Amino acid sequence: MDFRIEKIQPANLKCLLDFFREHVLSDRPDIDDTYFTDHMSGQDFTFLAFWKDQPAGYLTVRGRTLHTFYRDRSIPLLHDLRVFDDYQCRGIGNALMDSAEKDLKDSGHKTVAITVGLTEFYGPAQRLYIRRHGKEVMVNEDFALSF
Repeated sequence: MDFRIEKIQPANLKCLLDFFREHVLSDRPDIDDTYFTDHMSGQDFTFLAFWKDQPAGYLTVRGRTLHTFYRDRSIPLLHDLRVFDDYQCRGIGNALMDSAEKDLKDSGHKTVAITVGLTEFYGPAQRLYIRRHGKEVMVNEDFALSF
């Protein structure tokens, strides 16, 4: 395996901020330092993927999401999975998901939520989620799509 996955701990938050400033923020102006506020408490966390020591992707887990349906039920949210274009189709997205799901299961969570955008940019993530987990995707508390 030519890649590794690292879970960033609160003590290593500077590493995560540096990673995002260099590799993500340039094309994601919606993300700033406040994105990581709940990382300090350990409530949120991020897994980073490296391909031969080069940044290849990330997955952020929100322990307390803004989505009231999940927050009210203490369901963590897999949020913002991204594998950089040059590293797609190498198993990195699955490895990030495996790492997050194992960590959450080991922490006692039985249910995990996933959000994904509906535009073409999110197509790889949409296909990955369906291949991994199935048939039904909840759009909101009242509407689910089945595949």
